[in-house]
Amino acid sequence: MLTYLQVHVYYNVPPLILLFLLHRPLATSRDWRKYLFLCVIAVLYTTPWDNWIIYNKAWTYCPSCVMGTLGLVPVEEYLFFVVQTLLTCQLHSLLTKTMAGLPAVSISPNKKAPLLSTSLAVAWLAMGAAAISYADPSRKTFYLAAIIAWTAPVLCFLFTISAIQTSFLQKRWAPSLLAIALPTLYLCIIDSIAIRAGTWHITERTSLEIFLWKGLPIEEAIFFFVTNLMVVLGCTGFDLASAIVSTYDKTETFSFLSLCYALLCPRNENVVRDLRACVEILQAGSASFYNSSFFFDEDIRRDLVVLYAFCRFTDDVADDASEPLEKRKAKLDETRVFIQTEFPTRLMLPMALPKSEKAICLYDHPVYRTMLRYIANKLPQEPLLELLDGYEWDLLLDTDRSKQMQSEEDVIRYSSFVASSVAEMCICLLDKSASADVLKSARKMGVVLQLTNIARDILTDAINGRVYLPQAWLTEEDRKMLLHVAKDHDITSIEEDPRIMALHLERYALRLLSLADEMYAESTGKIDALPEQVQRGLRIVTDGYYAIGRQLRSTCNHGRYPRRAKLSKWNRLLITFKHLYCPTEGEALILGGCLLRFVLLLYGAWQDSLGVSVTFTDIDYKVFSDAAHFVQQGGSPYERATYRYTPLLAWLLIPNDYFEPFGKCLFAAGDILTGWLIIRLLRRRQQNIRFAAIWLLNPMVAVISTRGNCEALLGAMAVGLLYAVEVGQIALAGVILGAAVHFKVYPILYAPAVVWHLETPGHSTSLLSFINRKRVTFAFWSALTFLALSASMFSMYGWPFVEHTFAYHVSRSDHRHNFSVYHLFIYLTAQQPKSAGIPWTLLAFLPQLVLSLVVLPLRFSKRHLTGTFMAQTFCFVAFNKVVTSQYFMWYLVFLPLTLPGSQLLSWRKGGVMLFSWIAAQACWLGAAFQFEMQGKATFEAMAISSGVFFLVNMWILGEMCKEMA
Repeated sequence: MLTYLQVHVYYNVPPLILLFLLHRPLATSRDWRKYLFLCVIAVLYTTPWDNWIIYNKAWTYCPSCVMGTLGLVPVEEYLFFVVQTLLTCQLHSLLTKTMAGLPAVSISPNKKAPLLSTSLAVAWLAMGAAAISYADPSRKTFYLAAIIAWTAPVLCFLFTISAIQTSFLQKRWAPSLLAIALPTLYLCIIDSIAIRAGTWHITERTSLEIFLWKGLPIEEAIFFFVTNLMVVLGCTGFDLASAIVSTYDKTETFSFLSLCYALLCPRNENVVRDLRACVEILQAGSASFYNSSFFFDEDIRRDLVVLYAFCRFTDDVADDASEPLEKRKAKLDETRVFIQTEFPTRLMLPMALPKSEKAICLYDHPVYRTMLRYIANKLPQEPLLELLDGYEWDLLLDTDRSKQMQSEEDVIRYSSFVASSVAEMCICLLDKSASADVLKSARKMGVVLQLTNIARDILTDAINGRVYLPQAWLTEEDRKMLLHVAKDHDITSIEEDPRIMALHLERYALRLLSLADEMYAESTGKIDALPEQVQRGLRIVTDGYYAIGRQLRSTCNHGRYPRRAKLSKWNRLLITFKHLYCPTEGEALILGGCLLRFVLLLYGAWQDSLGVSVTFTDIDYKVFSDAAHFVQQGGSPYERATYRYTPLLAWLLIPNDYFEPFGKCLFAAGDILTGWLIIRLLRRRQQNIRFAAIWLLNPMVAVISTRGNCEALLGAMAVGLLYAVEVGQIALAGVILGAAVHFKVYPILYAPAVVWHLETPGHSTSLLSFINRKRVTFAFWSALTFLALSASMFSMYGWPFVEHTFAYHVSRSDHRHNFSVYHLFIYLTAQQPKSAGIPWTLLAFLPQLVLSLVVLPLRFSKRHLTGTFMAQTFCFVAFNKVVTSQYFMWYLVFLPLTLPGSQLLSWRKGGVMLFSWIAAQACWLGAAFQFEMQGKATFEAMAISSGVFFLVNMWILGEMCKEMA
């Protein structure tokens, strides 16, 4: 019997993963927002309808083939709503990115709504109205009529949008048709397999009983077609609305209402017309530049197109031989005045504001207007003026001997004018917060590419009457010979002319390429310092251009200089695919972490299958799985003895009943999510992301999660809290903290640190000024989340929830497997009746909570939030009554974020600390092994080892505090 979950695992999820891997390098944050938006709409809109269909028994399922139901609908069916939407969305996005052009140039509204789109909207509405009367559960037309009536309002709305903006859809008709047809065909095949296997069934009483092939009723095929049509039109509508918002409002933050308003309100057509003019200039004069922008986010792509169009436009002005020299100079002077008037200096750039449309319309040329709309507040004037200096140098090459290239330094200086300036401007558009080192490296890369360009175009430039080789390399006679032959010779065979061959141009090309090589390695390294979403595109552009130099070198080394070296289409594709799909440094770390955990999961399954007494799987995982089974059967997780966690964990692990390693995979995924967040934080701080390997590639971390321990989920929440605070998402930070404290009590430590950190700059220290908007927001959302989750769990499970999730951890005393300094005392008093003891267990909390909750956050959190989190957690674990290796995960998760720039990186200090920390544990484990496994009385050795371990921890904690002081 084929279960519904198996249908997903075998058939639906693999193509989804494949599409994700293919589309991932090209996906943008806007794409993820689109997917989330459409998935939410799909689930909300389909759920009532599907419940109605199942209630009327038009669609039934095998009860033993599903995990459970929400309402009348199987849990897996809700997953299908998301899977189908994501499948079609990703395919549509991938196809439109590769087959359609810049979205912003296709958003001009139609003067009159086209008849076809209007007719389709009216037709669907009419069919929906008619279908209502046929949607009678007692008739065979019920299922088909229900599909049409359900989809009619949505399709009417979407076709109305396409009528308003048909030009946008027309540019995407081919990818849109493919994105509808391919998923429809694939899902029809899978549907027929599941129906033949008995996983679900279409009732004959409510079906027309027309089959396209065995096992596929026509209603199912129509369902997949119209739902994919809705998804594709929804994607198109979202893309259209977001293109309008970013084109006119020039923002990446927008709401659903702003998207709807963008679709319906009138817009200034001149904006799109000007942008289209820039695209046409670029496509006509430099199609390669236009195509290279394809690998960037739409907004960055638009800005790059505008910049490239300006460069192409001004270059054409300088190179237009039909115009007199003085007239070309005058036009460049006009452009210089435009730049000096409208663009800020480097010093004033942070304060630059967008230009008003009134000021923009004062200029006649569309390139000027488009520059002012989109990049005038993003670029300083200095590199633009530098570019014009390069053009003026071009104009004077033949009229002023002093402007001829005399030396290598002149060539590099000229390259700096015409190429470094453009490279700097590109980086300003790609990353407005780029450091001075990154800009310096970008300028070097500009010189590298220009030297490659000069080496490649010696003959082409000579045909245009220019020679960029230094006079120190090429004599005046040789230069004149080169210009004379180039002027009079047939362009197709100039490199075969004996006079040209006698000049041995390949030697000069190789010298230029050698100069470029010296700078190339220095400049490429800084690409890693840029935002990850722009790195691939930048590497494709730079490496693709530099590969021309390698091709040229190969030809020149054989003693021949080609008229114009170029890469073959296959070489360009190879470079593109190499940088698109070869992992970046961050992705390599993520993949390495995934591989490590996958191997450990396989090893764990193998070891457990041997039937040995010591299994790989943690005993807690058995507890989790049993609790999840009780929940799946409608009972309480606390029916399982020793389950001391929130019921949410048991809910999450319900799939363990069907796939036993599911929870381990979930915890391993929590590890990976944590590593991804660590990488995001390191990038944000412009620190080396290789520190993330301390978490992602740490065998200790990987073993703990793959053995079935849930601490990885807490790690993800802890780092997620830190990330949310750093990016200013205070409400999200509150939600994460509330959920984390509900999940396990200890993250309450971070509440005072975050509250103290959220200080309003410049305010007094009075009690009234302590209460600010951020602190209130954080407190409100954290309290609301914690109370909502806890109240809902209490309403379902009563006092056992409070006792086992919270109260137990206050009174817990574990006399085994314990590194704690209190271990021996707990062991010796474990059998004493409670009445004979003293409340020392409560007193043990005193130093732990005073240091972790009060002293450390008040002293350090304002300046060093990450270090404070680390110190708080380290202190809490060191003073805890129970210390096991899984608790080390609580603070190790912060180590990659605190080590960059730390003195603890030195072997003299950090190495000794690490050795001492491991050695103290090893001593305790040795004594504990002799006691537990060999029956030896090693109480003194364990007590001494625990004390030494505690002292080592205090030493390390002291060094942490010194670093933050």
